[in-house]
Amino acid sequence: MTVTAYPRRTRQVCVAMAILIVAGFAVIGALLKQSTAGTAFATSDQFAMVGLGLVIAVGVLSLARPRVYADAERIRIRNIVVSHDLRWQVVESVHYPDGAAWPYLELYDDETVAILAIQAVDKERAVEAVRGLQALHEASRSPRAAERP
Repeated sequence: MTVTAYPRRTRQVCVAMAILIVAGFAVIGALLKQSTAGTAFATSDQFAMVGLGLVIAVGVLSLARPRVYADAERIRIRNIVVSHDLRWQVVESVHYPDGAAWPYLELYDDETVAILAIQAVDKERAVEAVRGLQALHEASRSPRAAERP
């Protein structure tokens, strides 16, 4: 059994916002030469506006980067900036408290790792993913799992 999840709703919103940002900056860049304020804008300024829109759009799209992949041996978590590759043996529990935006792993060394790939706005998909992670975690605790090299 494997579990793979990503924030579907967040990804949809980020893509839509990135498109709107690039389009908005492209329109601003196209209209930039027609300023009545008495300033002169060059063609390079117009391209710079489009470039700025692209940079901001990439930043927005980075919010859609989280992903989690888990199998019987390990869990791989890719959040916005940081990634984690953990064996189930270092994971004490998988928590998804009521009202929380995303679940987290509690590790044996009293650290926690957020799983941003599973978000409450994805509703049933989030619940299924957490149940799958909990099942994989429980399976790793079984006596047969301890016998594996």
